[in-house]
Amino acid sequence: MTRGIERGRNPIFHPHPLYVSDIQIYTTGLTKKTSSAFSVLFFVAWGGANMNIEMIKKEVILPKLNDAAGNMKGSWFVYYSVFDPAVGRMKTFRIYNGFKKLSTEAERYKYAAKLIRKWKTKLLKGWNPFFEQDKVKYASLIRYETDARRGQHVIDSTRNFEYYSSRYLHFVKNIIKREPSTYTSYKSKLRIFGQFLSKKGIDKVNVRFYNQDTIKDFNEYLIKERGLDGKSLNDYNETLNRFWKHLINEEKSLTHNPVTGIRRYKETPVHHLAFNLHQINMLRNAIEPESPVVWLKLKMLYSTLLRPNELRLIQMKHFSWSDGTIRLPCDIAKNDRARLITIPDYLYTELIMKGYDKYPDEFYFSTSGSEPGPKHASKNFLYNKFKHYLVKLNFQKGYTLYSWKHTGVQMMKRSGIDNMYIKAQLGHASYDQMLPYIEELMTQGNDDIRHKAPAL
Repeated sequence: MTRGIERGRNPIFHPHPLYVSDIQIYTTGLTKKTSSAFSVLFFVAWGGANMNIEMIKKEVILPKLNDAAGNMKGSWFVYYSVFDPAVGRMKTFRIYNGFKKLSTEAERYKYAAKLIRKWKTKLLKGWNPFFEQDKVKYASLIRYETDARRGQHVIDSTRNFEYYSSRYLHFVKNIIKREPSTYTSYKSKLRIFGQFLSKKGIDKVNVRFYNQDTIKDFNEYLIKERGLDGKSLNDYNETLNRFWKHLINEEKSLTHNPVTGIRRYKETPVHHLAFNLHQINMLRNAIEPESPVVWLKLKMLYSTLLRPNELRLIQMKHFSWSDGTIRLPCDIAKNDRARLITIPDYLYTELIMKGYDKYPDEFYFSTSGSEPGPKHASKNFLYNKFKHYLVKLNFQKGYTLYSWKHTGVQMMKRSGIDNMYIKAQLGHASYDQMLPYIEELMTQGNDDIRHKAPAL
């Protein structure tokens, strides 16, 4: 008995899925006139998207013809089956319309080929009668800004990953307004996952088709193509985990999370590199004459223990010039804890002498220019300026803007400042959080060992 177009096969009791071996079987048992039509049909439907087929065939039986064993008086119909998640089994759909008015076998076979082509194409694109199947127009939030400026971010498609990720990013943007960098991180990771799906040819299917193997393949892609380490892989998986939890708990569009059960990768411990006195002098001699504004901002990080993004977002209204402090609000502080930061006397005097106390309250301290202004600097502006000198002076990999904060903590501790005041300046929630951090800094390039260890 042939498979595909079948004579007298009962679709209720004998359903079966399409396998790769059916490539040849689909062209057997047909007239010469219809065989070539079905060869073209299968090539178009297959379309090289093998990953789509592998996913979709788990939930569908692709359309076939029942020709009533060639009886022109019998009921001819095209049928296909789709898994119904509500009842946990396949449900068969039949299409009778159009056959009775055709008087010859050739006309009916030609019409059947047209129907099969239509419904197979829909199913292979992820269409499913039990899920959202209509096309929607939406603004993609995972495409690059250049696409948005060209108007290429407005999409007209089915509800695929790009659609749901855009909805999720809109949700994220509304709940984390205080942390724009977090939104940017989510957006970047979801965009890269979307690019991976596109390369695999599985970006157009419904998100319900993705499973653990999809996530594992994505992790392999991140390792081989992007060279990411364990921590970065875990960060990507956590972002995807939150995305799927949102689909399950908020969108109510899924019941399974493909990230569940994915192993955590080993993470290389992060070492907080601080500058020693020799390195500080090298950097001062290179930066201060060429870029005094950059050097001032680096001194701010060192002396106030502000984090780079906190420094980027503070405004002149946060400075209290009467008592030499910075009142950092919770919507800027990394840990959402407002804190009072003391400005050391030498830095306070320098800021006053340079007239920083005269700028309007709404001006930002850190801008892309040489003085405070109404628009803060971009996220990587200061780092890129600083990185130029790190490269120029042949510093090893691992030093960042945070190294100035680490150096400040190290120097304060060596100067005898109490842990209580360092903790307040850092904004750490507890000593349990702060003490291991200080211990690592204090054992890094220890001067006692360097200068006092006895010679052999």
